[in-house]
Amino acid sequence: MSQISVVIERRNILDGIYELQKKMKTKIPIPQKVLFAATGTLEKTLSLFTGSETEVRILEQKDLVNVIFRSANIVLKKNSEVLVNARSKIYPPFLPYRIVRRIRMKQESIGDILDSERLETFKSIHILGYDPHNRSFYKIYHIIFKKNIAFNIKEIFLASLKEQVNFDPLV
Repeated sequence: MSQISVVIERRNILDGIYELQKKMKTKIPIPQKVLFAATGTLEKTLSLFTGSETEVRILEQKDLVNVIFRSANIVLKKNSEVLVNARSKIYPPFLPYRIVRRIRMKQESIGDILDSERLETFKSIHILGYDPHNRSFYKIYHIIFKKNIAFNIKEIFLASLKEQVNFDPLV
């Protein structure tokens, strides 16, 4: 079975979630709905859901002239269990130099950098989806800075996340 997805574009995120549920022919658990709709720092939201500290581990980063490719995991600090895999395309020409410099240092998450620099950005959710093969949900979104797409990020919420959070849709 192939991936199931819906394009959000300029629609209401709730409409996108309901459409994805129809395509999947099942209800999406409430915590997953919150993760789809969340526009804050994901690792902080996951810490609240799991009741445990999380951290971002940068797995790989490839730095080209006009784009940086980054792969990272969000893990539980206590046991290094991977909850989310994120793949990012970062566009340095559309970002302040200090942000790009910190990203290139490979020591901090994108969310922490943007938050600590107080950079005014806007998250635009582009696609919500489900991969039945891996039993994982995913979200693709853009982070806009000064009307330019500065980041294109895909977050894959791994099946292991369900073991750490109560994903009962009736809660």
